[in-house]
Amino acid sequence: MEATREQSFADVAEVMALLRAAPEAFPIAGEFDLADVAAAVELPETSGREGAVILRAGLDSTD
Repeated sequence: MEATREQSFADVAEVMALLRAAPEAFPIAGEFDLADVAAAVELPETSGREGAVILRAGLDSTD
């Protein structure tokens, strides 16, 4: 079953709320500016990586 656009937005909003409420529960392996997308893509290929790879698209870090 395919999610509707509205459901997809609601799902993303729920995940963002969880991230804001308990950031310590979500380890981050690395954060990259969009200009460094090549490095971000390579990170999961490295052994021993634990956590999410975050791409920032010109948004303020407090968003």
